[in-house]
Amino acid sequence: MRGQIVPNMSSAVIRTDAFRQAFRPFLKQLKLTGDWLFIGDVLSHGDAIFCHQALSRFRKHEVTARVRVKSARSQAEFILTKYLLFRSAKLPQKEFATLMGPDVVRFLYEPASLWAVFRALLSISLVHTVSAVFLLMRSMVSNRHLLGKFIWRLNHSRNYLKGKHDGD
Repeated sequence: MRGQIVPNMSSAVIRTDAFRQAFRPFLKQLKLTGDWLFIGDVLSHGDAIFCHQALSRFRKHEVTARVRVKSARSQAEFILTKYLLFRSAKLPQKEFATLMGPDVVRFLYEPASLWAVFRALLSISLVHTVSAVFLLMRSMVSNRHLLGKFIWRLNHSRNYLKGKHDGD
C-alpha cells in the first residue's frame, strides 16, 4: 500500500493462475498505477520471490505515461489505488487516514487544484471515489490529530510556494 514493489513490470514473472485471479477490467482505467494495484492483488494469491540482480532496464522518455499524465490524474490514481489496496488488506478503518497522509501532503505541493483532482477521481470511478471519501471521513474521526498536522502543512506549503513564486 505504500508503493509499487516491482519497479519495472517487464521484470515480473507471474503464474498464470495468479494473473487470472488478480486481473480485473478496472485496471485498464489506470494509466500510472494499474501495475501497482495488479501486483498488490497478485500477491494476495501467492508468494513473491525477489531477485536483486538487474535483469532488465527501465527506459525514461518523453512519451511514457508518467510524462504525459497530468498532476490531477496522477494524484487521483494514487488515491484510488491506495484505497483499493487498503480495502483488500482488510485493515482497521482508522488506519486509512494515516496511510493517506503522504498523498495529502503531496497534493499541497502539486500544481493541480483540489477540484481538478476530485474531477479526475470521479472520471476514473464514481463508486470508488465516494467510498474512499467516506472511509477517509470515518478514519479522520479516529485521527483528529492529523487535522492539526494538515493545517500546519497547508500553511507551510503556502509559504513555500509563495516564496518560490516571489523568487521568479
